[in-house]
Amino acid sequence: MDMAGKALALVRSLAQTTTPEEEFEANKNEDGFMVKDEITYDDVDEMVSDMDDDTLMDAYGEYMDFVRAAKEIIAEEEEKDAG
Repeated sequence: MDMAGKALALVRSLAQTTTPEEEFEANKNEDGFMVKDEITYDDVDEMVSDMDDDTLMDAYGEYMDFVRAAKEIIAEEEEKDAG
């Protein structure tokens, strides 16, 4: 697969990641609130500010996977250009 194809695959993978806004919208009740672990959130910012360390570390790990994949695509293209 060429660089454009790999980059597009990476972008598609990134686009499948659920954002906090999407999670909040998908899980809010008829009153517009989200209840998670017996805690009621009025808005997405409140939900994000209350995320625990495990959730944040999982998100960071996923982000680092994307960074590594992007660096790999760039390195492969630079190697191809040099050779």
